[in-house]
Amino acid sequence: MKLLLVDDHVMFRQGLRHLLPAISPSLYVDEAATLDEAIERCWRDSYELVLLDLGLHDSKGVQTLKQFRDAAPSVPVVVLSGDENPVNVRLCIEAGAHGYLPKTYTAEALIKALRFIVDGGVYVPRLALQAPAPAAKAFPETLARLTLRQREVAQLMLKGLAYKVIAQQLRVSEGTVKAHVSSILQVLGVRSRVEAVLLAAREGATADDDDTASAGQS
Repeated sequence: MKLLLVDDHVMFRQGLRHLLPAISPSLYVDEAATLDEAIERCWRDSYELVLLDLGLHDSKGVQTLKQFRDAAPSVPVVVLSGDENPVNVRLCIEAGAHGYLPKTYTAEALIKALRFIVDGGVYVPRLALQAPAPAAKAFPETLARLTLRQREVAQLMLKGLAYKVIAQQLRVSEGTVKAHVSSILQVLGVRSRVEAVLLAAREGATADDDDTASAGQS
């Protein structure tokens, strides 16, 4: 797996780089200190995941994520930030982030979250629940509109589980799961799995742990 770590603090990059092999022994990590450098690297090379800080020298805040997404829309991005404002967390999710990891996390919590993301899960911090939820129809009436199979997929999706895990549990193909998820998102009135997980957590439809809004961890 190839990962790009984008942060303008050298000591933080070095510290995190030392921890990242705990995710996978085959992990390869590149680094970038600015948004421009990160975009250039993504144009030259392919990455399976980008960890993006929001406070870079050449860009600040949610706009950093938006600029990166505009330049490299196909690259999965997880925000890694010291900003714990719940409104900004939601703005990042709505802007296309695959997850949001506060820098205040312990090393153990950070690695646990990254492993979950690498496996294809959806990870959002508990603090995101304090922000306004996206406009959507309420549970459980909305979920009642789904077919039986869609409800089965929805129950697993709203735990943050990866497509392949859902497919294995339901004994169907990943393509079938993705098709069901697309239909579920339309019914819920949200644009992504992350928003669906957040919405479900606010409605009490998912299980929490000490660190996340609903990441589906045991």
